[in-house]
Amino acid sequence: MVYAYQELYHRRIVVVVTDGDVITASNVGRQAYGQNEVMQSKAQVIVSRINRFYGFQWLARPLNFQYPANSDEFTILRGEIASNFIVTAVDNKQTRDEVFEFIKALRESIRTHEWYPHFWIDMGNTKTTGNVIVESEELGWPSGLDVYKDNYVADTRNEPSCSLAMALNEQDLFINDQCSLVAAKWLWECLTAGNKPLTWRGAFINLDSLTIRKLKVDVNEKRDSNKKQQAKPRRQSTRTRVRARSVKKR
Repeated sequence: MVYAYQELYHRRIVVVVTDGDVITASNVGRQAYGQNEVMQSKAQVIVSRINRFYGFQWLARPLNFQYPANSDEFTILRGEIASNFIVTAVDNKQTRDEVFEFIKALRESIRTHEWYPHFWIDMGNTKTTGNVIVESEELGWPSGLDVYKDNYVADTRNEPSCSLAMALNEQDLFINDQCSLVAAKWLWECLTAGNKPLTWRGAFINLDSLTIRKLKVDVNEKRDSNKKQQAKPRRQSTRTRVRARSVKKR
């Protein structure tokens, strides 16, 4: 997507990837890592690979996010990760809360700066369901923590999955890919829409019913959730009967 955008519009996009985790055996097979990369930094491996393939100058920050303890740490972290779009895919509620607090503090400190974070794209998932929610203070789009806070549960697991089989018991093989695809689709529309207003700001994904439902910008979001996402009954048989009766009349 980034390569296509730069070729079309001749504007450079700089991406900073922040992840303090290392590649484990459970990542091989579910994500784009090989056996020879186990125990290496996730951020450094993926950024290095993308930079070599496309000639980009992306940056890797092999550290987990931690809320700054003082003003000096805040200034350093702001210089490292401040950007117009902040994309997160964290697996525990505490980190998600801290990221949102940091984004709000970031906005207060750089109101007129070119790196002002206009959008926060947050992804989360269960085993077979997921959601992508875009927050924007300027447009009045609330975050998932504001609207769906009861759906976020603190993760009490401290140990990583030590095998692919264990990981697949926790997450479906395709749920992460689907969430990433929806986030990339929204980002692409945002970057290429021009003056056309955006009509959606995320989606709910359900692999059990094979549905992806857009989160419209003007809906009553308190009534929305992945629990209500059900496949609609097909009406093909009704249309077939109508066509059959019309043919008989002729």
